[in-house]
Amino acid sequence: MKTKSPCFRTAIGIVLGCLAGVASAVGAEAAPPGPRPGQIVIDPEHPQWLMRHGGKHLFLCGPGDPEEFLYLGTRNPDGTRDGDQVQRIRKLIEHGGNCIYMQIVRTHGGDAKGDRTHNPFIGSDPAKGLDPDILNQWEEWFTLMDRHNILIYLFFYDDSARIWNTGDLVGPEEKAFVETIVKKFKHHRNLIWVVGEESEERYTTARVQALAEAIRRADDRGHLIGNHHHSGTTFKAWREGGALNHFSMQLSATDDAAHAGAIEALQKAAGRYQVIYSESTAMRTDEEWMRRHAWAVAMGGLMPMLLRMDIASTPVESLRQCRYLQRFFEATDFFRMASHDELRHGETRYVLADPGRSYIAYADNLAGPLGVKALPAGRCAVTWLDCISGRTVEEQHTLARAGDHAFLKPSGFGPECAAWIRFPDVKVSSVARTVSTPAERAPAQNQPPVVENQRLQTRPGAALYVQLKFADDDGPGPYSYTIVNPPAHGTLSGDDNDRVYTPKPGFPGTDRFTWKVHDGVAESETATVMITVTDIQ
Repeated sequence: MKTKSPCFRTAIGIVLGCLAGVASAVGAEAAPPGPRPGQIVIDPEHPQWLMRHGGKHLFLCGPGDPEEFLYLGTRNPDGTRDGDQVQRIRKLIEHGGNCIYMQIVRTHGGDAKGDRTHNPFIGSDPAKGLDPDILNQWEEWFTLMDRHNILIYLFFYDDSARIWNTGDLVGPEEKAFVETIVKKFKHHRNLIWVVGEESEERYTTARVQALAEAIRRADDRGHLIGNHHHSGTTFKAWREGGALNHFSMQLSATDDAAHAGAIEALQKAAGRYQVIYSESTAMRTDEEWMRRHAWAVAMGGLMPMLLRMDIASTPVESLRQCRYLQRFFEATDFFRMASHDELRHGETRYVLADPGRSYIAYADNLAGPLGVKALPAGRCAVTWLDCISGRTVEEQHTLARAGDHAFLKPSGFGPECAAWIRFPDVKVSSVARTVSTPAERAPAQNQPPVVENQRLQTRPGAALYVQLKFADDDGPGPYSYTIVNPPAHGTLSGDDNDRVYTPKPGFPGTDRFTWKVHDGVAESETATVMITVTDIQ
């Protein structure tokens, strides 16, 4: 491959933004502003859900990783990569999973520790402008994803990544960076912009809002614009009338706690913005627990992304089970439903419902019948799903009386299954559904972060990644972390809440360190991380 000269490549980078602007203007003459047919948009009648512009609703379930997707493989002289991105996309196409969570800038304090190439600039230098070869390679990957309806979940900044130190403002260099990225990729239908991961690590709320506004002004297609915070159910960066309309929620919970967190996040959103449960650091990564977490979230009324599902090492069974969940929901009228766990009956664990008309019931350990309370009398259709195998069965029933009813699962079904129960003779209400807005109240006094003690394990001599865990629904940031007492038998490296513990050579036993965090206003209590160094697993 013939390599372009550095001067030529730098010049191309500098003018790329201008060319993108011209192309956008030309495109605007050919097509009016607004979403493209089939583009992912918020359902205006049911704003907790997504739909395709001019089309049907969609349900997302898939990888909440790999964050470094754009930088997999060795960097070529022209900035492109020789990684397996296409193979990973094709694995999703074949087996399931309809999203990839990825980040544009992972340097300058982000998680690309020791690798300065995880950004899209010429020579990895922001002063030289964006590299057209890198962006063109991304365009190839994004086109393949878009063609197969795989969401491009695109973060501008990794957690703690910050290039331009401009306080609350978006300076001219950052504005040009944002505009060029947006104008390059805004034509894709399956795209959501996210400003930053754990944005309060390095950005004020005002800066996040200013970045979101810069994205909105550059994107005449009206894609969703979101932001991501530390663990919690509050969208701290959202403001009435602002550009942000999507909450990329991180919540360190699983099972019933994740289910309850999904319900709580929806209640707080109150139709003002859309929410995806994009990350849970508490989730186990084996096939069973990924599936159970996904169903717990879905039955709480949110769509799940699965942390550490890196695609390459993900068992195809896990990807298929994402597809089973996705297709099952998309075959229903889930977008009219809300959590109604008070209707569960028998061994049912969770219920989504539009009461009196349509229900989804889920059980994770079903030995007997699957039940729902307060069903109407009349003809009903039932679609069963075996959540593990993906097998479906259709049934017809007639309920002679209204009340609590139970349904026996089909022969050969496993213990984890779901059923869509609907009454076709009951019409959908023509009354417009409204979403209640929380009453205005005086801002509460900031509460300190709530830190979490941890018990971890590693082998002698083996480095261990440690994420310092806490929840904070109101801290404005930026956050600062203090190691109060360092480990006595090992070393601690890393930044912010991403740390690496390495035991001293020859040490077996128990080590510990303590830490606390300040949220920009208040300081937490001190938490302890206990680490057992042993060969016994």
